[in-house]
Amino acid sequence: MRSENGEPHIGKVMTVFGARGGIGKSTIATNVSAVIAQHTDASVLVMDMDTRFGDVAMLLNVEPTYTVADLASHPGDLTPELFRQSLVAHESGAYVLAAPVA
Repeated sequence: MRSENGEPHIGKVMTVFGARGGIGKSTIATNVSAVIAQHTDASVLVMDMDTRFGDVAMLLNVEPTYTVADLASHPGDLTPELFRQSLVAHESGAYVLAAPVA
């Protein structure tokens, strides 16, 4: 991805991972992302990659229109604009790409 002036955009990735469910991965990820978004001018995106039990959207109280599964099901159609349209803004300033809704 390129910035507005054409330079490559360099970002940072933080992963919250656990080997089993119920240990607080989603809670940590949502809280950290909200704090970073509130206290910096960085763009923050939370991608919920738990396609079976993801609950980031519920924890942040946002209603997704599209999910990570929607984007993954048509990889040839994915454009930067479609990706941006798939994100939901949270009141903290963070953006969410939600897991599929069960």
